[in-house]
Amino acid sequence: MTDRLIVSGLALFTHCGVTPEERAVGQRIVVDVEMTVELGEAARRGGLEATVDYADLCRQVIEVGEKARHTLLESLAMDVAEAVLSRHRVREVRVRLTKPNPPIVPAVEAFVVELVRNRTRGAA
Repeated sequence: MTDRLIVSGLALFTHCGVTPEERAVGQRIVVDVEMTVELGEAARRGGLEATVDYADLCRQVIEVGEKARHTLLESLAMDVAEAVLSRHRVREVRVRLTKPNPPIVPAVEAFVVELVRNRTRGAA
């Protein structure tokens, strides 16, 4: 199956970081989620019940991020992937988290974590 739904550039605020300061202050993370979903029924019927509700999915991802107090971006990515994959129509998920302007020396534009999970390989 190659049907995909993509959410790109979802901003969330989280307390994810290695240093206590990063976790205390928090920062903005940009989330991209790509889901493999069978879209034939949705395309034929035109109903939201036959697909993934984008707005609801975005709220779920933001909720996961706001609750998180992870040291590593990798851990947050896993939590997001598990939450998205828990939706019954989603067969596979690719999650990309971007931490813009991380507080490190030397300066870098961003750190990015990307992972793929599916139902056959498990969500974790």
